[in-house]
Amino acid sequence: MLFTEDQWKELFADVRGDAELARITQAAMAEPIYTVTIKRHVLPKGAAPNDYVSIAPYWWPDPQKPDGLPWIRRDGEVNPVFYEYDANTIYNFTTVTQTLLLAGIAEGRKECVKRAVEQVESWFITPSTRMNPNMRHAQFVPGRKDGRCFGIIDARELPSLFELLKLLPFECGWTPAKLDAVRAWTSDFMHWLLTHPLGIQAGDTLNNHAINYDCMISSFALFVGDKEFAADYLRERCLPRINQQFAEDGSMPLELERTDSKGYSTFALMCFLQAAAIGKSLGVPFPKEMLERGLSWLEANVNSIEWKWRQIVPYNGIYPRLYQFAWMFFADTIYLAKARAASKNPWDRMLEIRKRR
Repeated sequence: MLFTEDQWKELFADVRGDAELARITQAAMAEPIYTVTIKRHVLPKGAAPNDYVSIAPYWWPDPQKPDGLPWIRRDGEVNPVFYEYDANTIYNFTTVTQTLLLAGIAEGRKECVKRAVEQVESWFITPSTRMNPNMRHAQFVPGRKDGRCFGIIDARELPSLFELLKLLPFECGWTPAKLDAVRAWTSDFMHWLLTHPLGIQAGDTLNNHAINYDCMISSFALFVGDKEFAADYLRERCLPRINQQFAEDGSMPLELERTDSKGYSTFALMCFLQAAAIGKSLGVPFPKEMLERGLSWLEANVNSIEWKWRQIVPYNGIYPRLYQFAWMFFADTIYLAKARAASKNPWDRMLEIRKRR
C-alpha cells in the first residue's frame, strides 16, 4: 500500500465532521451511475460502445477547410466538444466514487460505501457497462488519428481510486470477489499499456505524459500485487527521467515550452513526487536533492511577476496533492502543513476537483 496506516490517520485527522465533506458527499450521492457506455458522441471507426473514447482537447476544425478536416492544433485552448466525450465521464466517475469512498472510510457512512460499490461495479465489472481495458481511441483527432498515446493521461485518477479500494472493508456489497474482478481488469489494462503501440509510445514520451505513465504502471502493479515488477519498472524506466527532464536549476524545460507552462510544470513535478513516494514504499531510492531543487524552483518562480514563459490560461496555484506527495517522500511535516494551507477543504489533498460538466 502506498500510504502507511499512520499516514492515512494523519490525512483523515481533519476530515471527519468537516462541513465541506457533508456538502460534496451529499452531491456525490445524488450523481448518476457513470458508465463508459453512456455516449453523447459519434464513435470513431472501429470503436465499440464499451470502448473508452475521448477527443484531443487542443484540436479544432480547420476553418480553411469546408469539412474542417483534418483538425488543427491550438495548444492550451480546449475545444468545448472535448467535454462531450468519455474524458468528462471518467473524470466524473473517479471524482464521485473517490468522494464516496473517502466519506465511507473516514466516517463509516455505509450508504456512501454502497453507492461507491455500485459505481465501481458499473465501470469495471458489469459486462454490459464495463470499460474495455484499453484506450485505443483516447484523444483521437478527426481526420488524423483514431487514437493517440497522449490520451492515456485521461486515466490519471485511477491510481488514487485503487488506493482507496484497498482500504475499503468488505461490507455493503463490497466482496473479495469484486476486488479480484477490479484487479483482473487492472491487470488487463496494465498489460495493454505495456504492449500496445499507443501504450509503448506513451512510455517513450519525454514530458509529463511519460512520468504520469510511470505513476500509473507502478501504481497498477502495486494494486494487483506485483511489487517486484513495480520496483523494477521504477528503477529501469522512471529514475532515468530525472536527468532527462530536470534542468540543473530544478526547472523542467519541456513543460516550460507549453502555453500553460505553470500548470504543466506543476503537474509534472507532482507526478515525479508521486513516483518517488511509490518508490519509497518499495525501497527504490529517488534523488532527494534534485526533487527538492525542483520544488524550490517551482515555489520561488511560479507566482513571480517575472515569469517569462507562455501562460494563456489562469493558474490556480500549486496543487495540495503535490505537497501531500512531498510529505510522503521527504517525511517532513512542513509539506503536510503546506498541503493543508493550500487546500480550500481537506478533499483537495486527495482529489482532482474542478468544475464538472
